[in-house]
Amino acid sequence: MKIFILGAGNVAEQLGKCFKKSGHRIAGVWSRNPVAGKNLARKLSCSYFSDKLKINANADIFVIAVSDSAISMVAGKISRGNHIVVHTSGSVSMRRLQKRFQNSGVIYPVQTILRNALIDFRNTPFCIEASNKKVQVELSRLMRKITKKIYVLSSKQRAAVHLAAVFANNFSNYMLDLAYQTLKTVPVNSDILQPLIQSTIQNISKSHPDLLQTGPAKRGDVKTISMHMKLLRSNPEIRRMYWQISKNILHRKALKVKKLNHGKL
Repeated sequence: MKIFILGAGNVAEQLGKCFKKSGHRIAGVWSRNPVAGKNLARKLSCSYFSDKLKINANADIFVIAVSDSAISMVAGKISRGNHIVVHTSGSVSMRRLQKRFQNSGVIYPVQTILRNALIDFRNTPFCIEASNKKVQVELSRLMRKITKKIYVLSSKQRAAVHLAAVFANNFSNYMLDLAYQTLKTVPVNSDILQPLIQSTIQNISKSHPDLLQTGPAKRGDVKTISMHMKLLRSNPEIRRMYWQISKNILHRKALKVKKLNHGKL
């Protein structure tokens, strides 16, 4: 297929390289940033289209890989036609594109994509959505060359996956950052946490997180929780977050006990 890339950020570059490696031809690159756009076009051996032009390139699929807020604006630069236009967002409804293009869709990678990282796209789940059956067939054919994991989901389902991914990746990464910051105050080298982090990731691949929950809140260890709260007195914002999460775990534990007492668990 002839694929036109709109954007020159992390997702645009990684997907562009992957499409090219899979045997597809990159018909062109458009970007609001001419330096980044020309650089990516050079890497993908294609032409760069400037911001001043209405994009009317000869391509089968136009892939919009820009920030969520810019999707509608960028879509407006693509000429109407029989080609397929897709975006790569997890949270933006496909309706943004359906308003303008008869053949539209979404290809959303459930993965953190960094520009210079080595990403195993073969094992990366991709959520796809299509405006009609023909587009779904074409997108499935396109993505089968890239990944073994294709999920055909609605915009509502994809938004839920995106929210879940924020909890699983973005928030968990922030928690690790807080853990590292906590050790800096002592100070203790953060390497001490690496075996624990690795075992946590490995365990989740084998069992449900709910069955793996440990810690003072899970045990109902109010004494240890109080000690932690005292340690966090100098940082009230983190202290409130620690207490809220502990309360949630305690509450969940109490609900389970209540169900057990009523023979429902």
